[in-house]
Amino acid sequence: MSIGLPLLAMPWMPMALRFVANAVRDDVPPPKEAALALVRARRSSKSDEFLARVRVQDDVIEAMLEAARWAPIHTPKQPWKYHVYASESARKKLLEFLESMRIQGSTTTQQLVQEDLAGLASASHAIVISYVPLDKTEREGVPEWEELAATGASVQNMELIACAHQGVGCFWSTFGFLGSERESARKVQAFFGFEQGEVCLGMLLVGAVESKRYKAARAPIEKRVTWVR
Repeated sequence: MSIGLPLLAMPWMPMALRFVANAVRDDVPPPKEAALALVRARRSSKSDEFLARVRVQDDVIEAMLEAARWAPIHTPKQPWKYHVYASESARKKLLEFLESMRIQGSTTTQQLVQEDLAGLASASHAIVISYVPLDKTEREGVPEWEELAATGASVQNMELIACAHQGVGCFWSTFGFLGSERESARKVQAFFGFEQGEVCLGMLLVGAVESKRYKAARAPIEKRVTWVR
């Protein structure tokens, strides 16, 4: 069974989907109502919401990755890389590796990531997120935090596209032990085949869900914004 139908039942979704489809066309301005509705509707899906043995269509993942490509960047070099674990056998090997890393970690770390590992076990796809720092010649005048922020923006783009499809949920887990120590970083680099300096920032777990149960809450905008006129 596979999931990937647009969420047309919501009154704002047809307009939002047109916004997504036209996102890379310079001649089509995005409808602001659809864009804001899509942002507000985005939710992280908890690991226990994933439906085991239900697959998200690959074209949904491809659309998510295409959206990630258009995140804002400071330099022409996109600082992110994604490694997509799509088959059951590939995810099994990934799960085994992460479980071995978890066992080697502290008791606190083991408890924190147990839920994330459960999410990976039932996920349809695991998208490993990595960051490739600019070299010295490329970095001139560009602080590293800008490149990390750009990587975060690309992940947000993927989450928005997932939100635009019925029955598709995702959440970003940093799997706290990944790359947190020198020895751990070496093992991660070897397993994923990272290039020199490439850093793992966790993974986006994507799975089929019946509904997104989590209800978001945000502080009033007046508490977070100061106007200087």
